Amino acid sequence: FCRRHAWQAVSSGNNAVGVGLVHHALLTEGLEKIGKNPSGFPLFKKTKAPEECPLCSWESHVDDNFSRQFAACWADSSKLREEFDKNGILCLHHLESALRWIPKGSARDSLVAEGRKALERLLVELKDFLDKQDYRRSHEKDGGEWDSWIRAVRMMVGEKGVF
Repeated sequence: FCRRHAWQAVSSGNNAVGVGLVHHALLTEGLEKIGKNPSGFPLFKKTKAPEECPLCSWESHVDDNFSRQFAACWADSSKLREEFDKNGILCLHHLESALRWIPKGSARDSLVAEGRKALERLLVELKDFLDKQDYRRSHEKDGGEWDSWIRAVRMMVGEKGVF
């Protein structure tokens, strides 16, 4: 889904299970593809308008620059890797984008591993959220997983309202 339509589904307020199921499948597929795409990027094909608007072009340039800087810092900063290990997560787009700038080797392998670990944590929470939708578990209290379906959308299409 495009960013606008993915967030529209979230905003409707009554599609949590459906949105969660779809994004669980998409994140699982994306997780399987991380680091394996021979062309590197993107994980999911996107159709592109014949002529890109200047603002979209600038946004793409800035986004690419941040990915390149993150990749350079990842390779050189043990502090960044330690902090990312604790709480870090990159959406699939930015994870693949950063990986384009890291040559094959231990730094690339560690980013793939840390990216997978962070996304796998989200998938566990999303699965728990979906499982609790079953009437047999509906009596259980919601925990940290209650918004996992929204975070899954964020991992697939980016932040709401950011174009």
